[in-house]
Amino acid sequence: MKDYWNQKRIRIGHWEYWNSSIIYFPIFPYLLFLMLKTRDLFFFISANPGIENGGFTLESKWKIQDQMSHKYFPKTILISRSNDLEQVKNQIHSFQFPLYLKPDIGGKGRGVVQIHSLEELSWYHENCPLDYLVQEKINYPKEIGVFYIKKPQEKSGYISGIVAKEYIQLIGDGIKTMEELLRENPRYFLQLARLKKENAGKLQTILKKGQVEIISEIGNHAQGSAFTDCSERINLKLTHLINELANELEGFYFGRFDIRFNSWEELERGENFAIIEVNGSGSEPTHIYDATHSLFFAWSEIMRHWKAMSVISHSVNKEQRSKISFVEGIKLLRNHTKVMKKLNHFSDAIQLGNV
Repeated sequence: MKDYWNQKRIRIGHWEYWNSSIIYFPIFPYLLFLMLKTRDLFFFISANPGIENGGFTLESKWKIQDQMSHKYFPKTILISRSNDLEQVKNQIHSFQFPLYLKPDIGGKGRGVVQIHSLEELSWYHENCPLDYLVQEKINYPKEIGVFYIKKPQEKSGYISGIVAKEYIQLIGDGIKTMEELLRENPRYFLQLARLKKENAGKLQTILKKGQVEIISEIGNHAQGSAFTDCSERINLKLTHLINELANELEGFYFGRFDIRFNSWEELERGENFAIIEVNGSGSEPTHIYDATHSLFFAWSEIMRHWKAMSVISHSVNKEQRSKISFVEGIKLLRNHTKVMKKLNHFSDAIQLGNV
């Protein structure tokens, strides 16, 4: 009970942990203003005509990846939930554990796990409500999210923000157990129940002084990764690379590339990196979740990106007439709610330690 109330106190005291509905509610009037200005209640659907639903919701991660050169991605396959387990085992026979599993449709890390055995794969396959991706782990030490914006009529775009992701990791002092070290870090403390189940019996280990132990390698804010705004890293070389990647995906003007890489210098040269995921108009400029940023900064950045998206959508609709009807938009949002409800239940099951 004490842990519960301490976690509540941490969440209330740090806006970055608040429910997204609470964060977005005060600036919703600005979104309404943009809808009226563009005369399109669903302008976010038109932002990326090359992606299903603009990448706002219910888009297939596999379809996006399959439109680009596979050399940019880790080894990945799509698994149909209708396949039996033996078929799945045959499909992944050439893969090496550990593996990442993620629903083909989703967002905000829902249902994303790292597995180390066929037993874990079996549970995931039996319980995942959607088709899912199996992706081999890429052993590059760094991960970033790069937000990209491009006007349809222009040849190249620009990077609007970069976030660096720090996985859950501990540095031993030779005295405290891993669980005690987790409790000392407010961000990790919020994940304690999940981490206990994922690392059964391991957290009572005392790390040697200076020993580094990575507990979780999922670069997701909701699962404990620390986000640091490193937009100062934006330069011409990196912008050129991101433009090259974006040009692989025809009709992509607004979204985020999640990338793992070895070093900044190599990344700028286009070497030793892999795209983990490409997100469209439903993605956030996640550099706002740097703990040093205020809520006012976050609001300002969200509105800046909304405005850019509305300009893009207006231009796309003017040229391609891709605006969806009110009825189509409402139907899409209803389907979104149904699918996210299923994914939330699935994520809850994962949090309970079933995989």
